[in-house]
Amino acid sequence: MKKTVLVAGLFYTLTSEAGEITNAYFYNNPDSDCAGFGFNIADGGGFLPEYDITERTSISMSFGQAVEAAKLGCKVARIGWNGSGMFAYIVPANKYPAQVSVIKGEFANDLVPYREYWALKTAQNDIAMWAPSGSDSLSSDWCIVE
Repeated sequence: MKKTVLVAGLFYTLTSEAGEITNAYFYNNPDSDCAGFGFNIADGGGFLPEYDITERTSISMSFGQAVEAAKLGCKVARIGWNGSGMFAYIVPANKYPAQVSVIKGEFANDLVPYREYWALKTAQNDIAMWAPSGSDSLSSDWCIVE
C-alpha cells in the first residue's frame, strides 16, 4: 500500500471502517500546528483533526482530485498500481532543441515547442508518455506519493 501524502488545499475521499464515504478539504495551519479535514455542511459539517484519523480510515482521491494535485506539481498514483515506484505527473509546456533531422528547421532557433502532457515513471524505471485508461479515470483509489 502506498503512503498517501496530504497536501493542504486539496479535496480527499475518506472512507470509514463502516464504509461511509465523504469528501473533505485538507487544511494545514502552520501557525497553530493544526492540520485536518473540513467537511461540507451536507456531510455533517465540522473539522476532523489529522491526529484523529485511524488506520482503518482510507484516504484516497478521485481522478479529478488527482488531476488537481498533479497540476500543483504532485506525483500521483493509483493505490492499486503494483509497479514498484510507479507514478504519474504533468510535464509543463516548454521547448526543447530539435534532436532529429526531420524536425530541424521547422521552428525558430530549432526550438521545438510542446504542450503539457502526462508522463509516467514506470516499473522499469524509465519515463513514458501516458494517457489514463477508462478504468484509471473512473477509479477513486488515487493518492499523492512522495
